[in-house]
Amino acid sequence: MEQIEQGNIYYGFRSEKYPEVCCYAVIISARCDIANNKISKLYYLTAVDAKEWFCTKEGFECVYGVFLKEDLKNRISALGINVNVLLSFPEEMALKVIREKCREKKKRSSEETQITEIYRMVHQAFSNGATFENRKEVVSKINAGKSKGKQAISFLKGISKGDINHYHFIPRSAYTEKEDKVNGLIVDLQEIGILSFSDAQRIVGEGIDYYCLPSDSIEETNRLTHYYWLNDENDFVMKEGVIKSPWCELLLQRFALDFIRIGVDGSTESDYIKLVSLIGKG
Repeated sequence: MEQIEQGNIYYGFRSEKYPEVCCYAVIISARCDIANNKISKLYYLTAVDAKEWFCTKEGFECVYGVFLKEDLKNRISALGINVNVLLSFPEEMALKVIREKCREKKKRSSEETQITEIYRMVHQAFSNGATFENRKEVVSKINAGKSKGKQAISFLKGISKGDINHYHFIPRSAYTEKEDKVNGLIVDLQEIGILSFSDAQRIVGEGIDYYCLPSDSIEETNRLTHYYWLNDENDFVMKEGVIKSPWCELLLQRFALDFIRIGVDGSTESDYIKLVSLIGKG
């Protein structure tokens, strides 16, 4: 049987935070505790394929949402339209308001077209019925536009520098034998899950897949389909790889820093300006 250890990555998990996509589990329990059977369960961090993460509700709002809404807000403020009120209207009514306000303010048709396009992207991504595919389409449009995906690039650079605390990127080359630094996983450092040893042993042993769902135990079937991505005959749970050193240690360091962060109501820039103005005066 394959070894169960810190840094193991398992594919085929569900997450309440990322219900639209099949997730990964990254084991973070201490190596010595696992080896010496000192713990009764394994702890893991939830991760999502990076390309998919940006299109999840969480990822989209974190990276693109603020930028997109702010862009719309700035463009319609000159028209005297409140962005929150506009977004509360049905799409047909909202477009009518934009059209009439543009004509009233004598805006050119090109400006009206741009505002309408941005509104449609915001509506498509944030409406109550917005889906993963809706956000994926919007992300594609944004990345193909003038920004060339600078929002996502800035986010990934922020992760690399340690400026963004809640997430971490692990390239595929760090946990497989493939020399691939482009693809990888976004690890959510605040999504801690629990995996039983029996399930972990089953994953690396006989396996967990759609066909193993017991027909004689509704309770067990419900348990498995609740924790694992087992929607149809193509679904299974598997070991994806093991995070190599020093990537594994870096992940744990980032997790520890995020986990123990203490938020305080600290001094602001204006406070620092006043402090500096007092230097040398007494």
